[in-house]
Amino acid sequence: GQIQHLQELSQQLVRSSETQRMMFSELDHRVRNNLAGLSSLISLSRRGAVDVDSFADSISGRVHAMSVVHTLLSQEHWEPVNLAALIRLLVPPGGTGRLECSGPEDVLVPPSQATACGMVIQELMANSQKYGAWSQDGVVHVSWEQSEVDDEDRLVVRMKWHETVGPPVDLPFEPGTGTGLIEGFVTSELKGSVTFDFQPDGARHELEFRFSHHRA
Repeated sequence: GQIQHLQELSQQLVRSSETQRMMFSELDHRVRNNLAGLSSLISLSRRGAVDVDSFADSISGRVHAMSVVHTLLSQEHWEPVNLAALIRLLVPPGGTGRLECSGPEDVLVPPSQATACGMVIQELMANSQKYGAWSQDGVVHVSWEQSEVDDEDRLVVRMKWHETVGPPVDLPFEPGTGTGLIEGFVTSELKGSVTFDFQPDGARHELEFRFSHHRA
């Protein structure tokens, strides 16, 4: 009776303590990664900045993206995060452009790849604010689809980024730091590919992500 009850309570405490230990360990790991990532972003942003204001703007947007991802991961207890929710939460505050999303609402981004995915989306949005549709109250259309699992058991997600009702694009478009950052994150962290397409009437990019999990 009472001895068995005390044993069960003791086992529960042990399990709870182990769970907390794992969560604190994961949190410590995430914070260290974020600080290392922030240091790299500062170096990259400084390289592409022409003055203090442009440096501050680029860093502010990138830190905001890291904060959004961290908050989502924390809310989900470091479980995979929803791609659609991530995209919508990354929309810069104060903008007057419109975002249109279409794609399955159940696509999940693994915790280990969530920051990279968020940074890619943030950079696309920042480019749109500076040069594209969102610089003139235009529309950004984001669509995605999940397809096959590849040979390494990763879920392939294809995304299209299409901008309309914006200013004419000056061609040829010269890629900047943000574009290089996108390509780096997509190819290294997200194990995918990106095709940039700048048309006179707006950007039409195609991205492929390979997430290191698939449907249960």
